[in-house]
Amino acid sequence: MASGRQHGYALSKRVESDTGGEVRLGAGSLYNNLDRLLEAGLIEEAGAEVVDGRNRRYYQLTANGRAQLAEHARQMQARAASISAALGLA
Repeated sequence: MASGRQHGYALSKRVESDTGGEVRLGAGSLYNNLDRLLEAGLIEEAGAEVVDGRNRRYYQLTANGRAQLAEHARQMQARAASISAALGLA
């Protein structure tokens, strides 16, 4: 979603791919989280279409969602650098 609008199934597959299969989101978990992100104003609906008789909703990050994602990435990078330093890898 950081790279543009995506529908729920594509998001679940992206998470699975990006985590090397370690994280797999079931439909209930995925859509509950999407609902929470919508309510928090971090994502917004970005269209819908019917594919094979099923409604496919698309989502995209809001400006606030993008800013929070960037901040979270910075925090994760700082933690990884700290751990690397503690292990003598940096």
